[in-house]
Amino acid sequence: MRKIGWGLVAVAVLAATTLLVRRLLVTDRQRVARVVGRLQRHLERRDAASFCLLLSDDYTDAHGHNRAAMREALTGGLPQLETLSVRVEALEVEVAGASARVEFVARTVARGRGRRSAWRWTTPVRLRLRKREREWRVCGAEYRLPGSLRY
Repeated sequence: MRKIGWGLVAVAVLAATTLLVRRLLVTDRQRVARVVGRLQRHLERRDAASFCLLLSDDYTDAHGHNRAAMREALTGGLPQLETLSVRVEALEVEVAGASARVEFVARTVARGRGRRSAWRWTTPVRLRLRKREREWRVCGAEYRLPGSLRY
């Protein structure tokens, strides 16, 4: 029984050490890219609240939205969608100290509730991120809004 106990302790120590080493070896560039992945997943899950947690308090975008306006728009719009798929392509990340710039192309396919055909939209996206207390948050964004939503 003692051998099993020591074996479990050894496995736990190995797992904790592995997690610590992985965390220490992750670069800021990788952390910023992960923020983009989290934004994508939150949109696909139609989770406006979690999406907006990745925005800084002073977030603004090229369309005049701040964090509160973005949350309101997403909270009203995302539940109207039955499905939403966002594909991020050509991701480029530049990190300079506590600031980062991200560029990518977002390809979106969405289907409204009760609709047969899908709506497709592609836009270049440029994000500015800032690191505060080891966390990266989006503080600015540029993207094109669709002219109209056609199903």
